[in-house]
Amino acid sequence: TNEELQSVNEELHTVNAEYQSKIIELTELNNDLDNLMASTRIATLFLDENLSVRRFTPDIKRIFRILDSEVGRPVHHLIHTLTDVDLYNLIQSAMTSATGLEREVRTQDGAWFLMRILPYYISAETVSGAVLTFTDISMLKTTREALSDRETRLSSLYRAVPVGIGRVANRVFLEVNDHLCQILGYTREELIDHSSRLLYLSREEFDSVGKDLYEQIRTQGVGTVEARWRRKDGSIMPVLINGSSLNPENPDEGATVTVLDLSTYKEVLAREQEFERISV
Repeated sequence: TNEELQSVNEELHTVNAEYQSKIIELTELNNDLDNLMASTRIATLFLDENLSVRRFTPDIKRIFRILDSEVGRPVHHLIHTLTDVDLYNLIQSAMTSATGLEREVRTQDGAWFLMRILPYYISAETVSGAVLTFTDISMLKTTREALSDRETRLSSLYRAVPVGIGRVANRVFLEVNDHLCQILGYTREELIDHSSRLLYLSREEFDSVGKDLYEQIRTQGVGTVEARWRRKDGSIMPVLINGSSLNPENPDEGATVTVLDLSTYKEVLAREQEFERISV
């Protein structure tokens, strides 16, 4: 009997040691998870099958007025700072969706977040709650708005200036403004994605102008050349081309060019020269 008790005691000791090892392993795993969630700086809220708080990261306090002691509290009891969002209904909708939902949301203090609501799966087909994440995109929104404002102003400039403007890469038009189409007689569709070769009188002029212009751009960042272009109606037009590299570190990425019609200037110059010749 004593031997049996000793054997049972040894087995219990072994089982207890295994349990202690598992507890330490689970504690370390839980600590790793807590540190990982905190280090991402992504506000995250875990809800159970009753939509009560299961776990959350510290950054969630930017979205919800929540205390550390409120684990187990129903989410609809929490006060959030989001504007124009029916959060509870969105959570319920996301739990019935295989892919969840995603949208940009704004807090009362003006911060922007990318909100994702996903079902919390405990098996391939079993949902046991939801996970909400909020990624701060305030800087992205500010940058996006600044870029949009800049594009609007550039587009307005493109339309307003009485000079032909185009963006080219490998001497192929990527973008042209209305004035360039007007002086050439081509539609935008007839120019974009087409080589500027169609405007030159010969291959030799095309190569010569390109060599001169792009050599200046490569060495100085900008270049200026005079050339002759043929309009769609066949008439010849003298032009002054100014080019500037889109990326000074890599001029081959393309250039922005402005095109000035010199026809009137050449006519006035010719009349002045003729007048001077007659006067002499």
